[in-house]
Amino acid sequence: MVGEKYFDTYISFSRLTGATALTSTRAFFDDGISVRDLTKAVFQKLNLKVENAVWPVQIHSGTVHFTQNPGPVADCDGVITDHDSLILLLQTADCVPVFMADTQGRFRGLIHAGWRGLRQHIVSHAAELMKDRGVPADELIIATGPSICRECYNVGDDVAKYFPDHIGLYSHRMTLDLQGIVRDQLLESGIPRKNILLTKRCTLCHTERYVSYRLNQTHNRLLSILRK
Repeated sequence: MVGEKYFDTYISFSRLTGATALTSTRAFFDDGISVRDLTKAVFQKLNLKVENAVWPVQIHSGTVHFTQNPGPVADCDGVITDHDSLILLLQTADCVPVFMADTQGRFRGLIHAGWRGLRQHIVSHAAELMKDRGVPADELIIATGPSICRECYNVGDDVAKYFPDHIGLYSHRMTLDLQGIVRDQLLESGIPRKNILLTKRCTLCHTERYVSYRLNQTHNRLLSILRK
C-alpha cells in the first residue's frame, strides 16, 4: 500500500466489504501536479489502469446511475456497478464522497453528496438502487470521506431552509451538517446505524492535508477511488 502522505484509507469499510476505498490528499499538488493530471498521477501511484475508470459527470444532481462500462457517465452524481474490473472515481473539494458496497462483494457505489444533491436525496436514491438490485439493507456498508464539517460550513437562509434538522450555530454563524444529512438519509432507507461509518476529517479544518473550495475557490480536487 502507498504511504499515508498521499491517501486516506478506510480500513473498516474495506474489512467489511472486501472493496478498497481511498481518497487522495493535497500531497499530489504539493509535488507540483496540476489537477488535470491528478487522475493519471493517482493511478500511476496505485499501479491501476486508467482505462478501467468510470466516473459521474458531476452536476450537483440527485441522480445515480448503474453502469457496467468504463468512462464518464453523463448527467449524474453517483455511479453503481457490479463489474469487478471497474474502478469508480469521484472529485470533491468540500462535498462528501460516499462509498457504498455490500458485504457479499457484488456491488460498489460512489456518490458525490453536496447540499444540492442531498436536497434531492441522492444518498437515499443510491441506497434504494442497491436494494432494488437485491442487496438487503443490513448487508450494505457505507463510509464517508473528508468533507467540510458542521462547524465550518457557513450557509444562508437560502440553503438552511431545506435542512431545518441539520442547522447549527457556531460563533454566531449558521452552519450545515452535510455528514449528518448523509447519515439520516441512509437511516431513512433502512440502513443500520452500525453499517454507517462517518469520518470526522474536515477539508477546511485541515488544509495542510486536504483542499477546500470554501477556503479559496481552488480548482484543485481530492480524488476518491473505490475498487474491488
